[in-house]
Amino acid sequence: MSDPNVTLTGEKVILRPFATGDVGDAYLGWMNDRAANPYLLGARTPVARDDLVRYVEASAADERSFLFAVCDRESGVHIGNARLYDVSVADRHGIYGWLIGDVAFRGRGAGTDALVQLLRFGFHHLDLHRIWGMVAVANAGATRCSEKAGMVREGILREVIRRGDGFLDAALFAMLRPEFDRRHGGPDQW
Repeated sequence: MSDPNVTLTGEKVILRPFATGDVGDAYLGWMNDRAANPYLLGARTPVARDDLVRYVEASAADERSFLFAVCDRESGVHIGNARLYDVSVADRHGIYGWLIGDVAFRGRGAGTDALVQLLRFGFHHLDLHRIWGMVAVANAGATRCSEKAGMVREGILREVIRRGDGFLDAALFAMLRPEFDRRHGGPDQW
């Protein structure tokens, strides 16, 4: 695999390796604000700072996981996170997840740009063939970002996300390396 310490610069955001020092009040606030972030997969509130530090440390120790801080390109402010995980070198695939936690940066293309940069990392730096993930069907913003980035909706996973006393459906999105290169350019075009 390539160096996980790569920094990726997009049109609106920069993805840089996540550091334990990035676990600040803003990040803690995003994770605990269910009104602003009702579709976080796998996260349960309340989340303590120590929980986030352990998560970051576990991601850093896992050779199959790559966690990035998403920063606004203009100001450098940490506005979200992006991660590839369960990366299989043998099968050349991985799972994506991302969050624009700072609501002031939503709806302005930061999420799509962050996803494209994360895909670029997976395809061009890790030499993956397929990257996939789930998006809550009710999450219109994440669905829009996935579609704008060129992800293909492959199906619906029924009632796979538990929320309160109920369950939500999730759309399964994926992209293959040739699809990414056609839409966003190969490594020699960046």
